[in-house]
Amino acid sequence: MAQKEHIIRAASEMFATYGIKAVRMDDIAHELGVSKRTLYELFGDKEELLYEAMMELFASKRAAHMAIASQAENLLEAMFMVLNKTMEEAPVHERLIENLRKFYPKVFERLKSVGVEENNRSLLRLIEQGIREGFFVEWMNCELTMAIFCGVARSLKGEKGNLNIPSQISEREAFIQMITTLFRGIATAKGCELIDSYAARYRKSNI
Repeated sequence: MAQKEHIIRAASEMFATYGIKAVRMDDIAHELGVSKRTLYELFGDKEELLYEAMMELFASKRAAHMAIASQAENLLEAMFMVLNKTMEEAPVHERLIENLRKFYPKVFERLKSVGVEENNRSLLRLIEQGIREGFFVEWMNCELTMAIFCGVARSLKGEKGNLNIPSQISEREAFIQMITTLFRGIATAKGCELIDSYAARYRKSNI
């Protein structure tokens, strides 16, 4: 089991660094000093290794985001910190997703199904926590808020709606403005004050 986990972690790093299509089973075997036969005995084929490697990669990203959030003073600051980190990671993440969609559609669909469910659970927990802590209004429909949030993200990426961002606005700036607008729409007076403060910080810092 230890060997399998080691291979999964190493493969996830190779896929993220060099690209999914570029990394062959031969490359992974050579990098780890194992036989290609061992890889096939453990995973069956590249698609299964790819699936488990991507699951490992996404889990490690979630753990890193949780570590970042733990440094925040409150929920709203944690959300801005994590969203900022997500935007920093977006180029690599989008490249991986596009390669999965294009070259390994079955793996993409498996990951999408699991990812959507996990993201929805995480977002729902955050919204409910925000309500309990007095940052978000109690009367909102949490499921509708989640749907709007996901729609905003898809529109920004052009998956649906093909949002046309003005040429002088970066994708990062657009994302911050759109998310700030959404947060303010569900925020209490207490929440709005903090949201405006954090939004101004991330617009100016560009970090």
